[in-house]
Amino acid sequence: MRIAPMTGTGTPTSLRLVPPPEFLMNRTPAVQDIVPGSLDGSVDIQATQSLGTVLGDLTGSAPVAAGVPGNLLNVGVDVRWRVLDQQGHVMPGVAWSLTPATAPGVPSSEGQGGEIHVPLGRGMDVFLPLVFVEANLDRPTAPLVRVEADVRVYAGGSLSPWSGWASSDWTTLPPVMVPAIPVPTLLVLFWDDTLKGAAIIFVPATSPVAKSTVLTQLRDLIGLLGPVQSSLTVLGWLLPQLNTLIDTLDAVYADERDIGLNFGIRDSIDDLQDWKVRPWLGPSNFNFFTMRWDNEATSAVLLGPPGRQARLFNDKFCRVGQGRLDLTAGRELLVRVDNLNGPAPVGDPSAGATVARPASSFGGSLNSFCFAWTGA
Repeated sequence: MRIAPMTGTGTPTSLRLVPPPEFLMNRTPAVQDIVPGSLDGSVDIQATQSLGTVLGDLTGSAPVAAGVPGNLLNVGVDVRWRVLDQQGHVMPGVAWSLTPATAPGVPSSEGQGGEIHVPLGRGMDVFLPLVFVEANLDRPTAPLVRVEADVRVYAGGSLSPWSGWASSDWTTLPPVMVPAIPVPTLLVLFWDDTLKGAAIIFVPATSPVAKSTVLTQLRDLIGLLGPVQSSLTVLGWLLPQLNTLIDTLDAVYADERDIGLNFGIRDSIDDLQDWKVRPWLGPSNFNFFTMRWDNEATSAVLLGPPGRQARLFNDKFCRVGQGRLDLTAGRELLVRVDNLNGPAPVGDPSAGATVARPASSFGGSLNSFCFAWTGA
């Protein structure tokens, strides 16, 4: 049984699970009585962080004793699969389908979750949603999907009619763990509209991202998502957006002393007046080059796993009285607002920007923000 990635147009997929081809062999038995066989399972894991490689091969051995000299012994292998979440529960949303056997007239079948029995000679496609988690120093990314297989051997009986078989017990092979995809969370505020001008980047307190690694982290994310682009429709929108963000920030990094760039590791900011456009200049230089970020941001981008939020406030100390705008990452992982001016800034995607407390405008009015999660 080989566990390997698969792709499918418009379908969220990450694995193709394929049982072995039909295994019915003729053996010369040594004794008359049919006795249960046994099976010792093992697994040769080749797991990597790449979703484009084989994750593992499941193998086993089946010593069987049976029969009368001169007679032939049929031997077969039965397989059942389970796909479990991190808590060990069968994932009900996992879609599976059996591909038809080589014999004509054998229909395919499909289902959702549960235990999946694969008849001999049949293939199986399992469709798993891609799992995204926040890149986090305190909680290293752990596998969130567990693929298990049970195997048993049977021997001796007749094929037509099916009768007289002896079987071993089910043997559970070591599981194959499918890693989640870590997504760095970052909020980028821009001085001008359409993501132009000076920029300030904020990441949560437990983020592994540093100022010097922002572009590397973004390129690494593209490297993880690129191989599975065809398996999730929204990635066709996300990857160009990430490339645009990389190009924009690359230009700012290359000329940060003139354009202006700042970086902060904070779960919240009480007052953007504390953050300079050009942080390397001393407090005595009161001129354009020491302008602050309060009441200045005109466009913004939030990147993060589904459910991650950046709540933007017109008042200081994250008070809602003067207006609050929520940016929320959905399954697209990114939301951008090209113009924060006006009472209802438009997000891309549109559901990613919502006004939680009305204001006459948010552009040139923001004074504080906090990272959060939907529902919190």
